Amino acid sequence: MKKIILLLMLFHLSLMGYSQVTITMEESGGVYKVPCTVNGLKMKFVFDTGASVVSLSQSMASFMIDNGYLSESDYLGKSKTHIADGSMVDVLVVNLKDFEVGGFHLSNVTATIKDGQNVPLLMGMSAIEKLGKVSLSGNKLIIHKPKVKLSVEEIASLRKEIQQLFKAQKWEKVIEKSAQLKNATMFNNQWDYYYYIMALDYSIQYEPETADILLGLCDEWESSGVKTSDKNRSILYERKANYLSIYKWDDKGSMEYLQKALICSSLDNKFSILSSMSSHYDLQEEGDYAISYLKRAIDAYFEYKKISLQMVLDNKVQDNLLGLYYYQYASLEEKYNNDFAERNFYLKLSAKCGYKEAIDFCFKNNINYTK
Repeated sequence: MKKIILLLMLFHLSLMGYSQVTITMEESGGVYKVPCTVNGLKMKFVFDTGASVVSLSQSMASFMIDNGYLSESDYLGKSKTHIADGSMVDVLVVNLKDFEVGGFHLSNVTATIKDGQNVPLLMGMSAIEKLGKVSLSGNKLIIHKPKVKLSVEEIASLRKEIQQLFKAQKWEKVIEKSAQLKNATMFNNQWDYYYYIMALDYSIQYEPETADILLGLCDEWESSGVKTSDKNRSILYERKANYLSIYKWDDKGSMEYLQKALICSSLDNKFSILSSMSSHYDLQEEGDYAISYLKRAIDAYFEYKKISLQMVLDNKVQDNLLGLYYYQYASLEEKYNNDFAERNFYLKLSAKCGYKEAIDFCFKNNINYTK
């Protein structure tokens, strides 16, 4: 116990000269789980400084063997270890060639395979020590790495390269270069965070687990004290709300951040935030709020695009996003008010804007939307 307390004290020391990555851990049954990737297999391990090595269950090890994530050459032999009641048991020892956490790849991590029912996956000291300096803050695991020493000129050149890659929509390269920059500067510019987060955001559809890294970056940016414009702060809050809702199922937390985003929003993203808030209220079956916020989203979009309802009625607007908003509005009117006249009116507006689903509906139901 003293050893564990000492380790935790060391982990919490202020670490000057180190870069960091923040990982949001998942709380389950009073313990925290860290998303990791072992030899290409995505897993979640209980963070446990009291465990000397990484621990796998027999069922997980069997799955890894059957699916090519472990091979016979990875087995190192047998050993003995203590279990909860203090007795010694035999365990198999294996070598995990690649143990990735928070973007850091740890090579040749020793792990044991324990037999028994409901044996947890433990991220023990054989992995934690290889991470170097780490600290804990609630459900946040912060990994500190020695900063790569770059000159002022090299840092400026790297920032310029990231900006150019971002404009070219080369998201993987932006992520790679942003990680390099973070390892050198700990990010002291709002655009450092912005480019990194947005690039990860664009690629998240391919790697949903990236949400944990994104949430960590958002938390870090929010608490960093880095001077941030209202527009970028609004984008930060909106992104965090989306991650909380989609990947953490935290609707309450998501709505709180949407409210924050709305307060500091600008004309070019206010409508997006209002639309998201409408969707949240719709999921909660609060129809009046859902309709009200979607109407506000449409009004904000009118202002941003400098268009009007009369222009839509005169068939002078071809806009897919506005068409989507009208289509959603029609659905809300039918769902909560059972008002088919209003539904058809907004479906016509949606079709006038060129929204395909609305056009198809009008065609199938003999609704003339051109007049």
